[in-house]
Amino acid sequence: MELISFTDDEEILSYFLEGQCHALAYELHKLTGWSLVLISSSPVGSSDYMGHMFVMDSDAYVIDIRGKRELQDLQEEWYFCSHVHRFFSLKEFEEEMLGWDYLIRFNKDKKAKFWAKEIVDILSYEG
Repeated sequence: MELISFTDDEEILSYFLEGQCHALAYELHKLTGWSLVLISSSPVGSSDYMGHMFVMDSDAYVIDIRGKRELQDLQEEWYFCSHVHRFFSLKEFEEEMLGWDYLIRFNKDKKAKFWAKEIVDILSYEG
């Protein structure tokens, strides 16, 4: 599958790749019901790890601010993160978020709400 890209704005990419990925994933999950997924350097529940949150659609494609692509492609981008965890409930996700440092709480991020709607609109048009 060819990458479906959402933005090339470096400021937006940085915002959602270096701190607020979980907020975008949460908003995408709310709009679509897609699974919340984390790729990380250590297992979920560890005291300290690096990671990236995204959603996975019903066709097993991953979606984050960079675009829609296959999990293998995302794993290559985040090669230093060997653990992939799917959250099976919103409660599990919310509990994990208690240990994260973030600029804005995941459910209060206006940029994430805006970009989630943009992404869903782009994917609806592509589909």
